[in-house]
Amino acid sequence: MSVTYLSFSIFTADKENDHFSQMEMTRIKTDDFSGDEAVLLSGDEAALLPGELQASFEPTTARKCLLFGTYACVILAISSPLNSYAAMVGDVPGFDKSSPFFILGVATAGTGLGKVLPGYVVARYGARRTYLGIILVLGSLCAILSFCNSVGTIAIVQFCIEFGAGSAWPSHNEIVRGHFGKATIGKGIQIISFSSRSSDMFGKIMYGALLYTGMSWRWIPRLAAVICVIGALASRIHKDSHHQADVQREASVRDIFDRTINICRRKRFWKAAGTIMLLTVLKKSGQLIPMYFVATSSQTLVNDGTASWLGTIFQCGLLLGIVAGGKCYNSFSDRGKRLLCGGLLFLSASASVGIVLIGIHETDSIAMLLCRGLLVVFFAIGIGLNYYIPIGIFVIRIGKEDTATVSALMDIVGYLFGSLFFIAVLTPMVRELGWTWVWIFYAGMSLLSAAFGNGFLHMLHETDWASADPEYVCGGTNTSAGVENAGSLTSEYIAT
Repeated sequence: MSVTYLSFSIFTADKENDHFSQMEMTRIKTDDFSGDEAVLLSGDEAALLPGELQASFEPTTARKCLLFGTYACVILAISSPLNSYAAMVGDVPGFDKSSPFFILGVATAGTGLGKVLPGYVVARYGARRTYLGIILVLGSLCAILSFCNSVGTIAIVQFCIEFGAGSAWPSHNEIVRGHFGKATIGKGIQIISFSSRSSDMFGKIMYGALLYTGMSWRWIPRLAAVICVIGALASRIHKDSHHQADVQREASVRDIFDRTINICRRKRFWKAAGTIMLLTVLKKSGQLIPMYFVATSSQTLVNDGTASWLGTIFQCGLLLGIVAGGKCYNSFSDRGKRLLCGGLLFLSASASVGIVLIGIHETDSIAMLLCRGLLVVFFAIGIGLNYYIPIGIFVIRIGKEDTATVSALMDIVGYLFGSLFFIAVLTPMVRELGWTWVWIFYAGMSLLSAAFGNGFLHMLHETDWASADPEYVCGGTNTSAGVENAGSLTSEYIAT
């Protein structure tokens, strides 16, 4: 890491005592921040090592809340159709128990393809402006969704919603990179991860309450459109970094393409991608939990509104994994982190087996419903930690200033793989074989994720990202840079 710092003095006049006081200041700039960012230190703070200060830096509480809120608006928009599936069964012609799997498969493809553009868009226009554009598009699409009246049109519009939202996570990742130091990046990822799951849970409760009162599902996406307008207004307060509202870089489609090819050739990228592909299938399965409870519970016990509420159970598990698991993860040693992540995924597999044994037959017992809900929570805990925290840290460490591009590539791989499984495997599986085989499939995916994840975590924490040479799948070297962040834009600062 190259650091340039310049000590200088600031003189201030004290009119009341008629004398001048001198304050020693240190201006620090590093190649890990973009734009014209700097940190000013005074007094004893100037004695701190620049690396220590930089590593521990984090934004104000208000800035963290803004980051949380703007991402929550995106999730509330995306989740509005997902929470309406149970109500669509009796309202939309041709909508049956397998339709949600098909629609979710199509939508997941939209999420993956939506990650093609963020690398260029965020670099060209900045993260804040990118978010403003996508939140306005999401609001328009949610309004259109409320008028759809067939499975095909709902799938197409939801595809567009997921495609439009594809830039939300990469743009927020870029903002995290601009506001958090190396040692606190995990906290930044934890904030937007917590926002993602808690807002999804809040949406299920809010939308479920509206459906429970008998309101048509068509008003749910209309409410989401209003929330998008609120998110657009809030985004005007965002800043891409500490000292710049919009951090833009000169970039061309060819430039982004070259960077993408460079990243895709790296062995370390594919070690992470193999893990995210499996975890994406498990994480997206949570959107279908309401349909699981509808299929295995009597109509008197679970209706459209309560089905949406029961979807929050999966989100509770994800939140426990993100918050409690993330806190443990950030404090454990490297070996402890691997054991924690692997152990929680074994817990997910065990919960899936438990659901196969006691959670498939139809029930009208509240006690059995609670027992199944507890198993769903255990299933989700391991997914929450593994999907959000380690992967998010990896994206920022390998990506540096290309964080948006790397984040987009990870999502493309994960969501396209997930889309393939939902359409080609899970849709016919639930139609022909039922939920028993679906949960057996989830148990196997959890165990496979634990095996892949162990190798990924070893690579993540054993690599010196500041000096590691890229390892390419097909051999060869990168002549433009000799470190793992090859291809990223690096600004040089000169003190004058």
